[in-house]
Amino acid sequence: MQEKIIIKSKVNESVKKFFCKGIIISFAIAVLCTAWITAAEGWDYMFEFYRGVDTFYFILFLIGAASLLFSIVLSIIYLPLSKSELQITESSVTGKALFGKKVVLPLSMISAYSTKKFCSVIAVATASGITKFALIGNYKEISEVLAKRIREVQQPVQTNTQATSGNTSLDDLVKLKSLLDSGIISQEEFDSKKKQLLGL
Repeated sequence: MQEKIIIKSKVNESVKKFFCKGIIISFAIAVLCTAWITAAEGWDYMFEFYRGVDTFYFILFLIGAASLLFSIVLSIIYLPLSKSELQITESSVTGKALFGKKVVLPLSMISAYSTKKFCSVIAVATASGITKFALIGNYKEISEVLAKRIREVQQPVQTNTQATSGNTSLDDLVKLKSLLDSGIISQEEFDSKKKQLLGL
C-alpha cells in the first residue's frame, strides 16, 4: 500500500528562468560574434591569428568565447539541479537529490535539516550523510512540514524510551525493597541505592 503524500516540491520558476535565459542569451551572443567575424573575414580568419588580427575582431572573438564558456558553465550547474525533486510522506522524505539520485530517507533517521535561499536548497542530514535537494520553489513550506513531521515521528520514540527507563527504575526499587525485607541489605544501603536509582 502506497503511503499518503503530505507535500510535493514545486520547481522554483524564477531560478529556472534565470539559468535558461542565461544559457540561451550567452550562447546566442557567442553565435552572433562568430557569425559576424566569419561574415566579414571568412572562416579561415577564426583560426589564423598568426597573420595579424584586427583589434575589433579580436575583442569580438574574446566576447564570443567568453559567452560560450559562460553558457557551458551555466549548463553544467543547471543540469544536476534541474533533476532534483522531493516529497514528504507520513514516514519518509523521498525523491531525487542532485544529479537525479533516488533517495528514501525515513523521518525517524533524520537528525537535522537546513534551507538555503540561493538555488532554493533543502539539505537533510542522516547518519549516512547529507542529501541535498535544489530548485525547490516551495522550500519554506516544505521545511515547516518537515519540522512538524520529524517532531510527530520522533517524539513518541523518545517518550517510549523515557517510559521504559521509568519502569526499569520501578522494577529495581521493588527488587531492592525485597532485599531489605529479607535482611540481605541494611536500611542505609537501601536508602543510598534508592537515591541513586531515582537520581536524587
